Amino acid sequence: MKKLAKIVSGFMALALTLVIAGCSGGNADISKANVCNAFDKYGAQKIDEFDDFKYIIGNRTIEAEGGYYYTSKAEDELDLMVKNVMFRFQDIPDWDAKECTCFVATSKDEGSMNFSYILILGNESDATAVFNYLSEDMSYDDNYTSGNTSGVNYAVSHEKDSKETIEGVYQQGNSVFWTKAYASETKGLKGYEKIITDSGLISPLSK
Repeated sequence: MKKLAKIVSGFMALALTLVIAGCSGGNADISKANVCNAFDKYGAQKIDEFDDFKYIIGNRTIEAEGGYYYTSKAEDELDLMVKNVMFRFQDIPDWDAKECTCFVATSKDEGSMNFSYILILGNESDATAVFNYLSEDMSYDDNYTSGNTSGVNYAVSHEKDSKETIEGVYQQGNSVFWTKAYASETKGLKGYEKIITDSGLISPLSK
């Protein structure tokens, strides 16, 4: 478990700088079914066993060509995904989490990686609290945009540095969708951006 958290934490640290922001989306829907459908369109493989998913993201060098995703099936899995993977041992409030779906994809050709999750909360109030928690962390960036459109709260950023990095967090009802990706160049982010736009959400690359 410690190794899993350490590896994913390493990825988060690598992609830790954020910046610029986004524009239009439509028919926004961050239900698990809709976002997983966007993962499927990307070409990702749904994993049935949690140990298989832990093996992928627990490797020192994550290899997830084509993308993989897994949805928690038991409370212990959900607890590990939320506390160890998503929030990396942070002292988070005791939100009423019900289910989590994690997605990871890499591309050697593009020098890219994406890590995303859909978190389903027991109520809208907790989902809004999670969104606020995540968006506040992003808000310290100079190029940060947030707002509400089509009934979805959003916060997005896009940075151009040694790597190009995009990040977005979206909340609708009791669902929160968070995504972060980096690549050597903008073109390496386009496939990950399509997951966002296929869900009807504002892209960090829109501007």
